[in-house]
Amino acid sequence: MLLRRGFPGAGEGRLVHIVNPVAGFRFVPDVDQSDIPVYDMWDRVGPQQQILLSLYQRLLRVGKGGLSELAFLELTWGIESGEQPVTQSPYVDPLSPYVRNLRDQIEAAAGRPKEKEARSSDIFALFYVVPAVHWRVSGEALIDSGNGSFTTASASGEWRKDERNRAALGYRATRDLSEDVFGLFHFRVFRSLELETSAAYSLRNQELTDGAVKFTIFPRSECWGLGIEVKKETRPDQTSIRLTFSLGGIGTIGM
Repeated sequence: MLLRRGFPGAGEGRLVHIVNPVAGFRFVPDVDQSDIPVYDMWDRVGPQQQILLSLYQRLLRVGKGGLSELAFLELTWGIESGEQPVTQSPYVDPLSPYVRNLRDQIEAAAGRPKEKEARSSDIFALFYVVPAVHWRVSGEALIDSGNGSFTTASASGEWRKDERNRAALGYRATRDLSEDVFGLFHFRVFRSLELETSAAYSLRNQELTDGAVKFTIFPRSECWGLGIEVKKETRPDQTSIRLTFSLGGIGTIGM
């Protein structure tokens, strides 16, 4: 279903609010997979009788410059209408919907034993808002529908003129697993020099989990560029240096 309503704005512009509720049903039969060879034993597929409910909302601005999106919101919730036995796999079911797989991945990473899943999934929420030109505030969360707590959540703010001129700062936390702040800075410092940096810091472990600095030099024609990138990681603890060569409109290679 698609519902739309327009609101007059300043001058010839107007706002358009779109509401898009979606309901679906996914069925996977219960099939005996005991004869699958050992090397495929982690590819077990569990039975499903899954009802998926989603709600999408968009706020658009229509003006002389065309169409632009001001805000977006997504809410998704899954309900299992049949029995959902535990499979032999410690990993996620490849046919399970994203709203359930995200929770399963977090449980596996945190080392928690896999139990029989609840019929109701967590609620997945995603939003972003464009408060001004070049600015964007976004976030996403997985909310436990049983007690209302966050399984995982993140929020970030970004200023972007184009792909080569942008800066971002954000925060993300996953229950019993991680809590990080992260940032990105990418600008043409001079006409012939481009600087790109990124870093993530773990508040839980009080350490820098990864960081990277990259310098790229361009000639006057800007049809090609030479770059050097230094990247540091702590899990595993390693530092790498990469030389790159880029051609405009084609791509970048490095070693």
